[in-house]
Amino acid sequence: MPNYPIIGIADSFSLSIYILLYVIFRKHIRQFLGSDFKLYENGLFCWFIGTLLFFSLFYFYYGWGDTFNYFSYGKQLQKYFLAHPNAFFEIYFSKNISYLSQKSYYFYSMLPDLLLFENTSNYFVIKIVSLGLIFTFGSYLSLSLILTTFAYSSLWLIYSIYRRIYPDIQQFLYITVLLLPNTIIWGNGISKESLYLTGLGLLFWGFYYFIIERKKSIKYIFAIIFGSYLIFSIKSYIFFCIFPSLLTWKLLVGFYKYYNVVPKKTILYTLSTILFLFFTGSLLGVGNFMSSFAVNTIIEEALTYGNQVYELSESMNGFSYKLSDFEPTIFGMLKIIPEGLITALFRPFIWEIRKPINLLSSIEGVILFTIIVYLIYKIGILKFLRTIFKSPNILFCLIFSTLFLIGISISSFNFGTLIRYKLPGEMFFVIGLCLIYYEGYLKPMKSNEENSVIYYN
Repeated sequence: MPNYPIIGIADSFSLSIYILLYVIFRKHIRQFLGSDFKLYENGLFCWFIGTLLFFSLFYFYYGWGDTFNYFSYGKQLQKYFLAHPNAFFEIYFSKNISYLSQKSYYFYSMLPDLLLFENTSNYFVIKIVSLGLIFTFGSYLSLSLILTTFAYSSLWLIYSIYRRIYPDIQQFLYITVLLLPNTIIWGNGISKESLYLTGLGLLFWGFYYFIIERKKSIKYIFAIIFGSYLIFSIKSYIFFCIFPSLLTWKLLVGFYKYYNVVPKKTILYTLSTILFLFFTGSLLGVGNFMSSFAVNTIIEEALTYGNQVYELSESMNGFSYKLSDFEPTIFGMLKIIPEGLITALFRPFIWEIRKPINLLSSIEGVILFTIIVYLIYKIGILKFLRTIFKSPNILFCLIFSTLFLIGISISSFNFGTLIRYKLPGEMFFVIGLCLIYYEGYLKPMKSNEENSVIYYN
């Protein structure tokens, strides 16, 4: 277990205050959400249970975890800030803890072991935690529940958009976006996951209304900027997956909108040219201008990191996996796509489980595979494939999830990290399946029933 206190008197005091504040403002929240309030509150309650499970797993089962390190270092950074308030900007604009410690012996004496948080993204999380602890009186549980609320509320924004577009399947979307077991357990608390899910929801919400719906409002611009900043600061590869996918979504929406107005050959030619120039520029222009962002470089670095994780996991008798050998190039990635997707979505298989903790993810993989087989059986394989290409919304979900899940599968090589890292890709993949079910089965069936009623009348 951690050798520093996590739960204390501060938690009881802070939780009491926030519970009282919630009781006071509950009426206003109910008025703001209207008929959705009960649904929102039930889902949030499930996430709060997930937060307690998250804490219990790391405290009682693993005995350690980054969540406690973020809290401990954040608390020390908070003390440093309170002792030296004039150093606020120096703290929040410094690149990492080592840089700050070089300028302050006082800070270094509090945090002599800085190796774990040399990483810029880790330090970014610590800064957010230190700021949050000021408002929660140093309470781990209160800050965990607040960050969980932010993550859940941001995903609620995604749910509200899809429900607006597809009201007939809002129950499926509610479960898919907000109640996936992996997301509830691993996407909350004091963690990178809760923060980048918050950014993902804000970016998606702002992009949809400002770019897709063309609603001009400063709140959407702020959501895009702040959401992008959160994602890029914590896990930049998520940003490099989601933003091009969103731009492709916008392009596809315009393409489908004018599909019957402009000659098809002209549209296909123009679209092909734009995509060719876009990807050529990404692969060559960006690569030459900024070699660290070249696609081949990113793939090679991801593979190198994955191998390092694998070796570390094996040395500690961890729950690791391997993929087939492939060249760290775009064409090499194409070869590994089927195996990578199967690994990210369905593994660990039941026979691969070593610890009870991995059983839930394995069962989730079995359920997901069963859903896909059921959809193909219900809709038919050819209609299933045609349905995918009939909707820009489905294409966006599958483009992003495929791109993301492939990247995660080659950079993890450990099932424990894979389960946590795959949350955004898994969510949008399942959303895509819901939309396929609606477009390929429910919508045609509903249309046939309406035609039958009209014919009968």
